[in-house]
Formats: sequence, structure tokens, C-alpha cells
Amino acid sequence: WLLIEHVAKLRPDARIAHFAPEPTVARLLIERHGTGYEAYDLDPNRPRWVDEPFAVRRFDLCTDLATLEDAAYDLVMHHHVMEHIPCNVTIVLQRLQAKVRPGGYHIFSVPIREGHHYRSDIHPELTGEQRAARFGQSNHLRRFGQADFDRTLGMVFDIPVTYDVTSLLDDEILSAAHVLPRQRVIGGGAVFILDSDGKVPAPRPAGG
Repeated sequence: WLLIEHVAKLRPDARIAHFAPEPTVARLLIERHGTGYEAYDLDPNRPRWVDEPFAVRRFDLCTDLATLEDAAYDLVMHHHVMEHIPCNVTIVLQRLQAKVRPGGYHIFSVPIREGHHYRSDIHPELTGEQRAARFGQSNHLRRFGQADFDRTLGMVFDIPVTYDVTSLLDDEILSAAHVLPRQRVIGGGAVFILDSDGKVPAPRPAGG
């Protein structure tokens, strides 16, 4: 939310595509942007969205991305989704980025294990126990690693290994929101923001 509020700075008529939406963030976006907000998930009937003031549309990231118009959204957002999809995650990320219109943003996070390498296996015969042992959770199909970030996820969008959200948000803002120092850099708590060119926005001016 801090990146939306202080970096993206969406205009009132912004169009937003939010995948696996967090209810609290969804409510805030609806209050500000109304019908410009669109929520998507593979299972739109999850209990977490019961009685929420928004409808979640069924959407399969492996097969349905062509149904969304390219360069049409001011914000595309997904958090801890990419580890679940049973298809080529690089292509999915690139196609999501293509939905961002000029001047818009792509905000996302994935679980990144410190000291580990990337690992993936989408074979449907893997059991939940095997997936939990390999990827940390029974419904995960991959894990992202800090050790080879520059050769995997970092290459998809040219995210530098020196990524540090304090270049975009004041330390006072982050501290007030209890964002710990280890969550501000590449690791398990990192949240990435990219502009419409797929690049990390320029650092805020000194003292800004």
C-alpha cells in the first residue's frame, strides 16, 4: 500500500487489475477508484471474499491472459501468486507487464528464500508433502532464491541485486508501518515495483 500511495500515486479514474486480492487493500482501492478496480483469481469463491464489497472474476494466469487488453492498466498487482501457477512463470510475468499502460506500474512479491537457489517442478504427480519439502508449502510449485536472483527473477525485469525500497520510500514512512530493514531489500519480505518499461522507478530525490 505504501508503494501505491507514495510511488504509483494513481489518479481517481485509474484502472487496476488485482490478482488474488487481499481484502483490505481491495477495499481501499475500491473506495478510491470504484469501477476501475478489477479482481481476479483461479477460485473466485474462496471464503476470504465472502461478504466483501467486490466481485472476484475467475481467471487462470496460464490460459486467460490474452483476454485482457495490453497497455490498459494503471496498476497490475499480485502478491505470492507466481509460486502457485503450473506454467512458465517468466512468460506469465512478462505478459502481466504488457498489460501496464505508459505511466502505470506493476507491483508484486514472491517468496524469496535467503541463501537458496531457484527451484521449480510443475509435474502434477508431486504430492503435497513433496512440494512442502521442496518449495516450503504443499501448494507451491516453485521457490525463488536469493542466491541466484540476478540469474532468474532479476533477469526477467532487470531488477538489480541492490534493490532497496528505501530508495523509493522514506525510512520514516517504512518505520512507521513497521517494515523491517530485512524486508526492504531482496529477500522473503521484498515487494517489487516496476514502471511501464519494466524497470524499477528512479530513486526519490534526496530529502524527498
